[in-house]
Amino acid sequence: MPGFPARLAVLAALLVACQSQPHAAPTPRPSAAPTPTPLLVVRAPADAVLAGADVGLPLTASRDHLTAAEAARDTPNQVLALETYSGWGWIEASTRTWSGGGRQASETVLLSVRAEGASRAFEIWAGDAGRAPYAASNCPAAIVGLDECRIGLAGDRALVVGRLGPEVFRLGTAGLDAPALAARQAARLAV
Repeated sequence: MPGFPARLAVLAALLVACQSQPHAAPTPRPSAAPTPTPLLVVRAPADAVLAGADVGLPLTASRDHLTAAEAARDTPNQVLALETYSGWGWIEASTRTWSGGGRQASETVLLSVRAEGASRAFEIWAGDAGRAPYAASNCPAAIVGLDECRIGLAGDRALVVGRLGPEVFRLGTAGLDAPALAARQAARLAV
């Protein structure tokens, strides 16, 4: 086949020429300035839970650094509860109970690994705010700064559930101003 060796020689010469040419370094492109992410300061649940002065009643019980396994032990179906809590990315929780003069409040503040886990906890707890005897609704405008909030009302009883980032709280009251307490709790989480 005439010309084939010549074509092969030209192709080989081009290949050598391409490989022996110094490659130009890519010109760096200026990167876009990263959008600053708002910093969310997360406090330990023991520091974020309502204080006695917030509630105005004597403290009757408290627990700090509560693990998912410890919390599951307090439920009728410990295995299912532990599986659920672990799915939330439960790091630790703190609980408080106050009572006096026929009024009472109980609260749990949970810190989760991620906001998604806290959101799952919020969904479960917010479901409780819609079960009898409660009638669920959105939280009043006075409760500000939360990513999610739900309130259930039944006469003088209330259940408020709120979430900010990886933290979620559940506040049950009887004979107290639950929205005012929830607003204080939201402010404590936002600090």
